[in-house]
Amino acid sequence: MKSNLITKLILANFLAVNLACGDGLFVGAKASYNFKQDTKGTLEIPLSAMSIVNNSNSSTNTEDKYSLGVKFGYDFDLWRAYTAFIYNPGGEETISDTVDFISAKAYSSDLLIGADWTPNLSKDFKAVAGIVLGVSRHTTEASLSSSSLIYKAEINQTGFVYGLRLGGIYELNNHNEIEFGFKANRAEYSDKDSVNFNIVNLKRTTAGVFIGYNYKF
Repeated sequence: MKSNLITKLILANFLAVNLACGDGLFVGAKASYNFKQDTKGTLEIPLSAMSIVNNSNSSTNTEDKYSLGVKFGYDFDLWRAYTAFIYNPGGEETISDTVDFISAKAYSSDLLIGADWTPNLSKDFKAVAGIVLGVSRHTTEASLSSSSLIYKAEINQTGFVYGLRLGGIYELNNHNEIEFGFKANRAEYSDKDSVNFNIVNLKRTTAGVFIGYNYKF
């Protein structure tokens, strides 16, 4: 129910922006570097169990620290509203011993609506303070090799994501601007059961810096 409500809000925001006209319509792209990126949950396997991200001394974990996104919205000068799509590459964890080899690759994508307060600090510079919320889809590609047995599965989970942004916007001219700052997001997912793998208590937390470019029509 919560995911359906957020999806309807995102669609309503997109339609409202699409119907808007004037100089405030904009499209943009952004990249983020996450100095904190934790994806925690329990991956349950018939013969064993592991945490999805770095919670075991016998595991090897690799994480991509960046995320990429695009957005579309309307700038009302003192504030703005937009819809955004963000892709998070996630990471991989492996555990191996004399009997088992377990691997879990994870990545996610977020569909968001956002609202920013953008007061003018000078002629060409604005502050940004905003919130985002939306739906997130998390994919885990899991495999287990034990003796002659091999289990594999792709597990998709949906959840609710929310976050905060704080930074600034530098206007290059009437049509081009650069934004930058700090952001923090939190996503919580529903438990998922499959034939060979179960994932429970899955949560993703990211915090980092972002930079983006917007084109205003």
